[in-house]
Amino acid sequence: MFKPYSLDCHSGARSCASPESITTIARMDSGPTPAGYACWARPGMTASELKIALHLALRELHFPHQSPTPIIAVIAMTYYVYLLASRKYGTLYIGVTNDLIRRVYEHRSKVVDGFTRRYDVDKLVWFEVYDDVLSAIAREKELKKWRRDWKIRLIEEQNPNWMDLYPVLSG
Repeated sequence: MFKPYSLDCHSGARSCASPESITTIARMDSGPTPAGYACWARPGMTASELKIALHLALRELHFPHQSPTPIIAVIAMTYYVYLLASRKYGTLYIGVTNDLIRRVYEHRSKVVDGFTRRYDVDKLVWFEVYDDVLSAIAREKELKKWRRDWKIRLIEEQNPNWMDLYPVLSG
């Protein structure tokens, strides 16, 4: 899933963002705007950083950027469907998030009242990555309907020892 931002490259904003922040920049003759520039930026950039990086990239690449030409910036988002367990063959929890490390940290820190805090479910034992939030939510809903033994089989296909994957991801 991509998150579009409509930007004016003549904003006059100042920053130390650099064209290296941009992974792709290309002229568009169709799409959201009839004629403009598309830019795919790294996840995590703020709109301000993206605007400045676009301005610098356009200048460096010598693209003409007269005032009426719109710039469309597209940020790729990553979404995760994950399974937590209290222990091997213990209580299971399925969730979806756009920041897996932060969300598992919240479960582990018990900062939010709820199921995982009540049943001490805090070991990340399985996850999948999606670039579309709707696909991630659909997968989460699908897994929640699965029988318990199917979920256990899913975990054991990739993580037979039920190792906690959080230290590896966050380390």
